[in-house]
Amino acid sequence: LYTWCYVKDIAHLFSKNLSDHGMAACKELYDGVGHRFHTVSSAGMNNSRSTELAGLSSLAVQDSHRNTPLENKVLKNVNETECLLMELKEKQDECDRISRQLTKESKRAELNESLLLKCLATLTQFTSLIDRVQQECSDTMDFSAFLD
Repeated sequence: LYTWCYVKDIAHLFSKNLSDHGMAACKELYDGVGHRFHTVSSAGMNNSRSTELAGLSSLAVQDSHRNTPLENKVLKNVNETECLLMELKEKQDECDRISRQLTKESKRAELNESLLLKCLATLTQFTSLIDRVQQECSDTMDFSAFLD
């Protein structure tokens, strides 16, 4: 069986009458006290206070009521970070895919432009060949027979 030991710097937080504790004191207890406390067995309470305080061992205790919200917040932040990292990876993958697609379409556009220029050059050659053939035909044919 353990009981609380009197510690002067936090004594104002404790009262023999529980009704003396207001919400502010409860909040102060919740926020500040409970990180460390000294345990004294009920047999140890019979010794003098100075002997008790000298022989006490400090026990670090995690305040689960205080750490749980902090742990939850940390877990939430870790989860959010993991989600954001996954989303970032997805966006990078999508960006890489779009970049590859753009490169492929750019090469295709360059090939199409080259093909169109060759077609235009060929059509220009055909036009000049047709003009030459027409000229040769007109030079070799005698249209005077058709005039009568």
